[in-house]
Amino acid sequence: MARYPEQLELLTWQPPRTVLPFPLGRRTGKARAVARTLQQRKTHEGKEAYWQRTINAMADELRRHGATDDEVHHHICSFRTAVEAVMPTAGPIPHHGPGAA
Repeated sequence: MARYPEQLELLTWQPPRTVLPFPLGRRTGKARAVARTLQQRKTHEGKEAYWQRTINAMADELRRHGATDDEVHHHICSFRTAVEAVMPTAGPIPHHGPGAA
């Protein structure tokens, strides 16, 4: 009896999974925590280093879930806006993207 490997694939095939991340700009608790930490940093370099670590971790998580570079950029910009909204007097947050030095 002939075996048809393609039939086995049909029996075990599953549709690709789509992960819809919770929008970073809506993570208000995270935005408040990041804003609080940024305000506690005394130097521009300290703020910059913390910000880069934070957005690099977020970007890595989004990429692991299949986000494109454009989607990552959109989410990071949205999160930056959310952080700035809760700390309007602390000065601007660097506009460097994930991975920037």
